[in-house]
Amino acid sequence: MGRFLAFLLLLILPACGEMPGQSPPELAEPVVLPLERNTRELVVPARINGLGPFPLVLDSGLSGTHLLAEPVADRLGLRRSGFAVGASWGGFSLARFATVNRMNLGALTLRDTRMAVMDLPAGVTRRAGRPDIAGLLGGPLFQAYAVTVDVLAGTVTLSPPGGPAPADAEILPLSGGELPGVTLAIDGGPVILAVDTGATSDITITEEAARRLGLTARYGPGRRAEVTTAAGPLEVATLSVERVELGRLAISHVEVDVLEGSLLGGDGLPAGVDGVVGLGLLTQFRFTIDVSSGTLALVPLARHDLDFWEALKGRRAAYPP
Repeated sequence: MGRFLAFLLLLILPACGEMPGQSPPELAEPVVLPLERNTRELVVPARINGLGPFPLVLDSGLSGTHLLAEPVADRLGLRRSGFAVGASWGGFSLARFATVNRMNLGALTLRDTRMAVMDLPAGVTRRAGRPDIAGLLGGPLFQAYAVTVDVLAGTVTLSPPGGPAPADAEILPLSGGELPGVTLAIDGGPVILAVDTGATSDITITEEAARRLGLTARYGPGRRAEVTTAAGPLEVATLSVERVELGRLAISHVEVDVLEGSLLGGDGLPAGVDGVVGLGLLTQFRFTIDVSSGTLALVPLARHDLDFWEALKGRRAAYPP
């Protein structure tokens, strides 16, 4: 599998008593959104205050808020207030807040949504031959709904939480807290990883976790790579490990990025979390993140394709009848 850039972990830490916007509405039935084709992120279209569609990245690693890029907020004429500090493994970024009166995600309408506004690096937003990424859909969406991603069908489905899981699904428990976390095993050694759909890598772990698992001793220093975070670029060492186990499921030859410190002066992760699991691994399955019920459901794809993004070229989003 090719080495992808990653948004990595982005936490928004509000200040100045900023109040949250209106909560997402309950769903009477599932809402199906088309995934943008031929891209390495989970990009869905959204109309904001009647304009658009704007391409937004579905990012479960963005805690507590959604995010808009500054040029988009300017185009929409959104008034900013308050401030926040965005903390990713690449360092700190300043953000402000704005209220979006109406955001349409297919048949779902979000009203009076409070969003962070940030000057995102070009490595996050710029795309050759495509409109720039306009922002990120973060934690509030995952807290409100069960989110199912099916890259082969080209769809994201938002459902009421707590629904039945497919009979052939492997169900893993999700921990609570700021970010949903799941326990996996790398070469037999357990790790707790935040589920981060904004990361396009397989797995990223801290240097301490890599030492504890004996990965550096087993595989050597790895190859150097640069990833993109919301606060700028960051260097990692990439190892190809033999086996990753997800409950009773297993995948061979998985790329693990080892984070050798960060501009935060630490690993920037919640206590007890060793890293993140990203799309490179998650999209080997049709997966459902149900934060409210505390579960991650994984259904293996019919054809295991390590370079699944190449296999998706030319496909169209599928919709239920």
